[in-house]
Amino acid sequence: MNFNTTSWMARNIAGMMSEARLQMAARMERLARTPDDQFADGFNDLIAELETRLRDEEAVMEALNYPALRSHREQHARALAALHHAQPQVEGGDIALGHEALQLLPKWLLLHRSTMDLALASATRSPTPRSRRHSTAARTDSQDRRARYVRVQAQGEWERV
Repeated sequence: MNFNTTSWMARNIAGMMSEARLQMAARMERLARTPDDQFADGFNDLIAELETRLRDEEAVMEALNYPALRSHREQHARALAALHHAQPQVEGGDIALGHEALQLLPKWLLLHRSTMDLALASATRSPTPRSRRHSTAARTDSQDRRARYVRVQAQGEWERV
C-alpha cells in the first residue's frame, strides 16, 4: 500500500479493511471451487495474499502508533502459523486438510474483524462532538429531574410531619 499521510490512513482504514475483506472472500470462494489438482497452488497463493494483507494492516497500525499493535499482530501470527502448519501437508496431497482450513479461515476472519479490526477502526476515528441534545441539554434535563425529585421528596416529608 502506498499512503500519503498518517491522517489519510486514519480516515480510510475502515474502507481499506472492508475492501481487503471483500477481495479475500472472493479469493476463498474461488479456491473452494478449484479442482483438486490445482488446489495446493491456490492454497499457497491464498496464504501469500493473506500475509500481504495482514502486513499492510500492521504497517498502518505502526504508522498510527496504534497501542494494541502487539496483540493485534499476535492474532495475525497465530492464524498464519496454523495455515503454514497445514501448507506442507496440502502440498503433499492432503486436499481435505486444505479444504478444512479454508472452511475455518472465514470464521477466524469474522471473529478477528468483529473484535480486533473493529477496535482498530474505532481507534482511528476522531471523536465526533456530541449533539447539544445529548450533552448540555441532557445534563440540564437530568439535573432538573433530580432537583424536582428532591423537592417532591422534601414536600412529602413535610406533609407527613
